[in-house]
Amino acid sequence: MAGVWYDHAQPPVFNLLLGAVLKTGGRHSTLLFEMIFKGISLCNALLLFSIVKKLVAVDFLPLLVTLAYILSPATLIFECELFYTTTGSLLLLVSVYYLILLTASDNRWSAFSFFYPWSCFVLPTVFTISSGTSG
Repeated sequence: MAGVWYDHAQPPVFNLLLGAVLKTGGRHSTLLFEMIFKGISLCNALLLFSIVKKLVAVDFLPLLVTLAYILSPATLIFECELFYTTTGSLLLLVSVYYLILLTASDNRWSAFSFFYPWSCFVLPTVFTISSGTSG
């Protein structure tokens, strides 16, 4: 639990996710991690498609951008690595998606859903930079 409290460079709850999968998965934790990170990459792709579709009037562009994301070497590498890059991109894409919804309708749920993932991604980085620690 000390790693959860003192590791400020990662998004919140990321170490709890790692620990929970290791404790509950046992010898199958590698498969669970693989399924979780591939699922996060799938959510990223669906969010990216939805965001680009809302912002662009060209029909083929959302599919093209999403395919470029899915087939990029960085996505293929980071969805197989036990690192928080994929989780951070999920937080940012969720924030952008709800920011678009917030501009369309003035809804408190959209405002909260924009701010919470954004703050989970940005605030640990700001805290790490301002405290002078590297993690």
